[in-house]
Amino acid sequence: MKPVQNANMAINKLKSSTKAYAFITTREQLIYSMLENGPQNFYLPPDSDESTFSLDIMAIAMHKEFKFKKQFNKL
Repeated sequence: MKPVQNANMAINKLKSSTKAYAFITTREQLIYSMLENGPQNFYLPPDSDESTFSLDIMAIAMHKEFKFKKQFNKL
């Protein structure tokens, strides 16, 4: 599956396609999209631990020769 360029393109694809697509983004973005485009076009599961995930790990890739590597590691 090819990624879309922005949230509006994703929402339009959800609304117009006969295939089952999913769009992963922040809950606030999805709620706003439902309000803007009509809740009849979307399913958003209830806000619970089973239906929400978050990334606890953040990583920054850098060149091996990056001169501030040690400072980034300390952060």
